[in-house]
Amino acid sequence: MEYQPTHVIHLPLADFTNLEFHLLDTRPGVKPDAFVKELILHWLKIDMERFELRTNGQPVRGFQWKNV
Repeated sequence: MEYQPTHVIHLPLADFTNLEFHLLDTRPGVKPDAFVKELILHWLKIDMERFELRTNGQPVRGFQWKNV
């Protein structure tokens, strides 16, 4: 599911500029807007997994035991 932004995220100009300069050094060609979008999607995925663990407990891996 593609992220559809509904609210603008406001970053202070100094923070945005620091992020832009950092990306120029570490990830040439990556724009700050795309980086922030990727960061939010990553955070959201992890937060949803944590929520699932809190509500449903640990996932069952492999096969399930059945009472015979």
